[in-house]
Amino acid sequence: MNDRRSGAAEGRGKARPGDADEVWLDAALHEAMTGETPPDLRLRILRASPEQAATAAARVDAAHAAAASRPWWAAAAMLFGALVVGGVFALQRLGSAQGTPVAVEQEPSRELDVTDGKQLAAHLARTTTLALTALQGPDGARLPNEPEHGAIVHDATLLPALRAALVADAPTQEPFAVRDTQAELRLASEDGFVRLRVSITDEAVRLGAAKFAFAAAPADLATRLRTEWQVLARQKPPVRQRMQVHTQRQLIAAIGSDRTIELVGGPFVLTGSDDDGELPANPAVEFRDPQPVPFLVIKGVRNLRLCTIGGPVRVLGRSPADVLRCEGCSDVTFEGLVLGHDTGVAHYCTAPVLTLKDCKNVVVRDCELFGCGTEGIVAEQVEGFRMERGQIHTCSNGVAYFTRCKGITLVGALFRDSGANDSAFAFSECEQAAFFDCVVRGLDGGMGAQVADDDYLFGVMGDEAVRFVRGAILGNRTRRVANSKLLLVREGTDERDNGPNVVLPRQEPR
Repeated sequence: MNDRRSGAAEGRGKARPGDADEVWLDAALHEAMTGETPPDLRLRILRASPEQAATAAARVDAAHAAAASRPWWAAAAMLFGALVVGGVFALQRLGSAQGTPVAVEQEPSRELDVTDGKQLAAHLARTTTLALTALQGPDGARLPNEPEHGAIVHDATLLPALRAALVADAPTQEPFAVRDTQAELRLASEDGFVRLRVSITDEAVRLGAAKFAFAAAPADLATRLRTEWQVLARQKPPVRQRMQVHTQRQLIAAIGSDRTIELVGGPFVLTGSDDDGELPANPAVEFRDPQPVPFLVIKGVRNLRLCTIGGPVRVLGRSPADVLRCEGCSDVTFEGLVLGHDTGVAHYCTAPVLTLKDCKNVVVRDCELFGCGTEGIVAEQVEGFRMERGQIHTCSNGVAYFTRCKGITLVGALFRDSGANDSAFAFSECEQAAFFDCVVRGLDGGMGAQVADDDYLFGVMGDEAVRFVRGAILGNRTRRVANSKLLLVREGTDERDNGPNVVLPRQEPR
């Protein structure tokens, strides 16, 4: 369902509503028939070209104005007519003409190039998280690319120490070679990330980029970096078979326990079949509920890592079904993936992106989860969930819902531009849940309508509070930040400009 490409093949040369438009029209008509306020269609219009958007906006605005003075049944009929004419025919976009889906707004975390100390100092001022990866051991041996050899640095004093040592006017030298690099330090901010090389010898610790290097770091900073590196270098990763996949067929065949699967190229659109017919049988994989569309379930695997080489790789599902679900799995890592539906119907989807049930020790690192998706993450009875960096955005109902989960940690992540149906974050009967250095902005509890009196961003239902340490909660349209101040404990959090009358920025198409 919601495949824009099928509409182009059938309706070449004329405007024809596709599956995605029909679902959207049904939802809009339902809103018009059951509510006092006509639905706000501008998010839909934003996906059109400027000329199409202008035409559709004019027709929808006219319908809104006329409907305001008419009985509900007449208003609904008039609005539906405007939807059909101005919302579908004018919005049979470039996707129908060219046979390609309209792009969903995505901003993958990007690597920033710094060419001098001034640029690095400017980025350090915006840096929120540090991650260190050990590349060589103390004996000089190259370490394998495994998640156990890297981790976010939790020492809150290390970032100020870096800022003090790597100031804009600090003298620089020629860069040292990659072969002389024992570790990599990743400085992440909302703008992107910078990789710093770390050279560690018995005499000194030096930091640098591809084009320059600093002199020896101060003794205290050098000691802490050396200690962190030694701890990571000593880790013993479990044995994993390593393989690369380029297609959905190869991915489905590869999924299993005790392996690292590197996704190359993409996108990987999870459909349950391809041009060669049914996919390979695999007891660890099931495509469930083929009607209306199947979705991928990974079952009972352990010690699985799905990661990318180079830039982010898209893994996409079909609406209205989950993109990816894990059941009964343990020690699973998703790294560098862009997860969402392939339709481009942002804010009008009918299924979550990532669903976890009865799992242990799941890590989502440097991933992007986007709408089309009702929620970014839905987790039930999960023990040990960790999201490091990355972002969740443009989901229609909420950001993340956790039920009967224990050990939830979200570090350095960005949550933005999503709906908040009752709450954006829900924690029901959960234990040990905490945010560190995260940013929550642009969440909308009204989604085009009046914000409800019982609306809030964080809904915590249980006896144990959720911690929000540092980071920021700002510019969100909501009645309240949390259902209880006692159940969302903020520690040094930048919290401002939240309220029912907040005007959210217009989301421009990309």
